[in-house]
Amino acid sequence: MNLWAMWLMIVILLTVIELSTEKVYTFSFILSSICSLILSFFVNNLTVQFCVFVVLGIILIIVYKIFFDKKDEEDMKHLEEDKLLIEEVEKKALEEEKVINKSSSKAKSTKKKTTKKKTTKKKEEKKLEE
Repeated sequence: MNLWAMWLMIVILLTVIELSTEKVYTFSFILSSICSLILSFFVNNLTVQFCVFVVLGIILIIVYKIFFDKKDEEDMKHLEEDKLLIEEVEKKALEEEKVINKSSSKAKSTKKKTTKKKTTKKKEEKKLEE
C-alpha cells in the first residue's frame, strides 16, 4: 500500500469525524495529515511522516486554543451585552403595553359613561313624548 493512499484515507476519515461533531476537534490533525500526505511524495519513511503528523497536529491545536479562546471570551462578552439590551427592550415594551392598556381601559370607561348618558337621555325623551 502506498503511504500517500494511507494519508488520504486518514484525511477523509478525520474530515468525516470533524463534520459529524459540533466542535472543532480534529481540524488541526486534518491539516497535519494533509501535510504528511504531501510529504509522502518526497520522503518514503513512515516514521518521519508520522512525526510530522503528530508534532504539527499538536502545534496547530495550541495555536487554535490561543487564538480562539480569546475570540470565545470576546464572543461571550458580546452575548452578555446583547442579553442585557434585549432585557431592557423587553422591559420598555412591557411598560409601554401597560400604558396602552391603561389608556385604552380609560377610553372604554369614558365611552361606557357617554353611552349610558345617551341611553338615559333617550329614555327621558321617550317618557316626555308619551
